[in-house]
Amino acid sequence: MVKHAHILALFGAAILTAGAAQAGSLKDEGPAHSGCSGGAFAGHYIGANIGYVSHDAGVSNDLGDSFSYDESGFTGGIHYGYNIQCGRFVVGMESDFSLTDADARFTDGDEFIEDKVDWLSTSRLRIGLAHDNILFYITGGLATAKIEHSLGSAVITLSEDDVEWGWTAGGGVEMIRNGGWSVRAEALYADFSDETVQFDFGLPVEYDNELWIGRIGLSYQYDLGAILGRVAH
Repeated sequence: MVKHAHILALFGAAILTAGAAQAGSLKDEGPAHSGCSGGAFAGHYIGANIGYVSHDAGVSNDLGDSFSYDESGFTGGIHYGYNIQCGRFVVGMESDFSLTDADARFTDGDEFIEDKVDWLSTSRLRIGLAHDNILFYITGGLATAKIEHSLGSAVITLSEDDVEWGWTAGGGVEMIRNGGWSVRAEALYADFSDETVQFDFGLPVEYDNELWIGRIGLSYQYDLGAILGRVAH
């Protein structure tokens, strides 16, 4: 758990910052919107995010050998989605695409095992409760990633890469500021387990990859109907 402290610290600090800003700068706006046709978080949005990723990996084979190894690094990407708000209840869908540089590697003398995640993409349901201009939410759905598995020595290196499927879950807090701009902080866990790789030497190897992600982001809400209307005219 210690290796994930940076993620939890980032997430907690962002929540405290959002709460302080809300208390210091936002006025009481009265009762929340009671219908399902509007609200502070309703509509389309697009944005960018940056954060920290911890990559936990493990490998095993039919001979009973097993190893685990981990690495951390940075991640950054874009996201887009759509929300429906009914009173304080918010539900929506979000997709994102991020690049990462956390390559988990195990080394024993001249021999090594390495898992490299080139990119990560998720498609998630978001469900939350809004209070004025702050949204607390949980999220979960599908995750895909391009992962390159390598093993070898000083003499030879074998590698296979593939787009792998998994699942993700997490939560976050988002705060609307001015003119449709919002800031957020969220934590996600993504699991890509039991991926069997058949290398050229014939022995199948089973890989297990997990990602812990803490990130902050900036989003902008836009009126898709108005944009399409202007294009049509």
